[in-house]
Amino acid sequence: LTTWDDKKSNYYSSLKKRGTLNLARMIRDGISLEKLEIDRSEVTKIQLVMDDYEDFSFLQDYPNLEDLVMKRDRRSTKRTDMSFLSDLTHLKRLHLRDTGFHDFNTITDLPLIDLSLNEETIEHIELLYQMKTLKRLAISRNLQKSIDFDRLRKEIPGIKIMTKQFSYYE
Repeated sequence: LTTWDDKKSNYYSSLKKRGTLNLARMIRDGISLEKLEIDRSEVTKIQLVMDDYEDFSFLQDYPNLEDLVMKRDRRSTKRTDMSFLSDLTHLKRLHLRDTGFHDFNTITDLPLIDLSLNEETIEHIELLYQMKTLKRLAISRNLQKSIDFDRLRKEIPGIKIMTKQFSYYE
């Protein structure tokens, strides 16, 4: 039997070692953010399941957030306004899986070096070619037909592109 102190200790350990706050696991374990006494400036990575939240403005409270992993329960039909992403100006890595993300306008100006997209359709995908800081792109099969990979390699020299199944909780 795992006690509250054991669970809390595990989260603090993960935060200290990797700067990771796994909100998906915290909710599964019945731990709320309010119960953890953490220095938010130590958090560099957050993993979450979107279905657990209505409002994502709390992400702005993490000034050093560089890596965000978001997914949604595939069975969900819930769509979320993803404009909050444009306020996360320190993001370098963004991994989205079945989130309902649908408009590149919200992330074009972010300094992303790593972008993973497993989504159905995306509007303004042509803005991808303007994301000159990208070094790695992982794209789901259903989005591949929307991208001119020759143009992408020309516009962003040296970009690594993965076009097969990939993991989001790396």
